[in-house]
Amino acid sequence: MSRNAWAVVVLVACLGASWWLLTGRDGTARRHRRDLADELAAWVVRETVAGGTGALLILAPPAEAGDPFPGHLGDRLQARARAAGFSPITLQHVPCDPALESTGEPITRDTFLGLLRDHADAEVVISLVGVPRLVAADRPAAGRPRLIVASTVLMPYLKELPAGLLDFAIEFRRDQVPGTLDPALGELGNYFILTRPR
Repeated sequence: MSRNAWAVVVLVACLGASWWLLTGRDGTARRHRRDLADELAAWVVRETVAGGTGALLILAPPAEAGDPFPGHLGDRLQARARAAGFSPITLQHVPCDPALESTGEPITRDTFLGLLRDHADAEVVISLVGVPRLVAADRPAAGRPRLIVASTVLMPYLKELPAGLLDFAIEFRRDQVPGTLDPALGELGNYFILTRPR
């Protein structure tokens, strides 16, 4: 085989390898990429269904928010909840002030309680915009919806909330190397922390 023929064979092999690196391997990775928002939505809905279904209110940040994860989570929650039998489902976009997070309160108490009053028919509320520092008097003992939080914002006061205000809350894990994973979350425990104020 001549030198030119070998050069053509090597060139074709290099082009083929390059094509595979640019499309094949990346395509495989793309097909296997995790949809963490969907996994979390499935877990939250499974846990919520255990307490019954009914009218559901999802409080989500606006679609144009800087972090796309809560928006994806809101869409996935809506689809999963519909499949699980929740009805009617209201997805309410709530403007958030990122500056409030520095105070540890991602949404004001007045805004949050106003949304609950505006949707008094909701039997379950899932908040993706966090929860303010509520006190027992903020939530009447009778006729209040079950409250669940799944949020990316900092809420260091969650465990201090009065017992019975929240069913449970999911937060992003802030530590780089998880110490003890919550078995209730399974694999999701690598990314999230579960809190049940009791």
